[in-house]
Amino acid sequence: MQKSLEIWKKSSTFAGSNYTIMNATQLQALSTTLQINFLMPNCSKLASALGYSGRMILSRVQEGYIGAKAFDHLWEDIKMAFDIDDEMLLRIPELWELSEQMAKVVKKEQFVAMVQHRHMNELPKDIRARLDALYKESYQVYSYALALFYAKVSDCNPNLQKGSLAIEETIQQVDAELYKHYKEEYAAHKVAMDLMTLVEELHSKGWFELMHSVGTLICYYTHPLYLEERVANDFKPMPFGEVSYWTEQDADNEHTTIWLLNQYNEDSGVYNVLQIKADSAAAVDATRCVFQRWGFFQAEDTMRCAIPQNIKMLNSAYYEVEWDEETEHLMLSFMKERSSKKPIVLPETLVKITDESPWQEWIESNEDDIYAALNTKMYAAFELIDTDWEVTDVTQSRQSLTIHAKNEQEKKIFTIDMDQYPSLKHITPWDEVGIFKMPDNGKLCAYWLESGIKIVV
Repeated sequence: MQKSLEIWKKSSTFAGSNYTIMNATQLQALSTTLQINFLMPNCSKLASALGYSGRMILSRVQEGYIGAKAFDHLWEDIKMAFDIDDEMLLRIPELWELSEQMAKVVKKEQFVAMVQHRHMNELPKDIRARLDALYKESYQVYSYALALFYAKVSDCNPNLQKGSLAIEETIQQVDAELYKHYKEEYAAHKVAMDLMTLVEELHSKGWFELMHSVGTLICYYTHPLYLEERVANDFKPMPFGEVSYWTEQDADNEHTTIWLLNQYNEDSGVYNVLQIKADSAAAVDATRCVFQRWGFFQAEDTMRCAIPQNIKMLNSAYYEVEWDEETEHLMLSFMKERSSKKPIVLPETLVKITDESPWQEWIESNEDDIYAALNTKMYAAFELIDTDWEVTDVTQSRQSLTIHAKNEQEKKIFTIDMDQYPSLKHITPWDEVGIFKMPDNGKLCAYWLESGIKIVV
């Protein structure tokens, strides 16, 4: 490694430009990352993932014989391919070494305590100090370190096991462990199932994907507001407005399919969607409607749509997206390689329904029933049945959270013990919550709409 650094320092000045010591740090970090095959199981697979015809440039990094321009291009290509920033790419060797050390001296049974950042004095002093520093700096990076530790102490190696099996197994094990301790975190449990589906569908490989997937899952469990952060950071709102209706280009005036797009929340790039089989001569039929979730990605002009059902996302499909603002046409190009075997099939062009559309009058006359179908199917997709209970107030103390609710017949007070549900420490009385019924046993539950926390009351 020292040889690589010396060669870099000697060759890091060209065309009159002086490169800073940061470039030497980058070279060391990337060389180590390649040596441990962290990004992909081997350099050949990494070269393929980066779109390179061979692995020569990767070999040059490890040998230290690479020019500054070539290195800069490689560094940026890796950031783009793995959706990673400079700081995280620099930290990979540190997290790898820390997790290696932890796997040798820390027991697997201490994982949940570390996730909750409790009983840290039971760890070796040097490891505790490093984890404490990470926890204070970034709970996401802290979660990445724990993800690598759990995989290593469980003998799950994504570079050795076939396909995405090791990543799926690690997600499954971590979810099973954390769901026992965070039983209110229904949304996190759903994320785990979706992550396993995505990993399998995309044939994900390598330590980076394992660290990212499992670390993300830990964040969902320990920080409910992380869900809102991810929605805000990962998805971009489209210029459709909060509510919009769509149909396919050259739609029939008597029978067609209509899509209602309703933003998940204000300024969100995630949409609750109701797909409606419409008949101009008949009222909307809820049995011919399907609830879907669409998400438009921030980093690329693509969209994912899927059908939420309990803790799974079915018929997942990816589309390249092109938006024509002038004509209000949404062009969709199906991405077979990223989609499930039975994907949602959408038209190549969707047209926004306006006042001039022959379907506008039908929508207006059926709008109440359309929204009733959307809400019913949306709640059912997340194992909820709507009720007539109206939440009138929420109060919170250190020990308990109290929900005041009423319907036409009575008033009720639901008191929840904060100690039983650690995620509630992230909730405030101003967060939107509803009282719903569980479909399997008829019991009432409180459900926080944005964080996905669900508690039987």
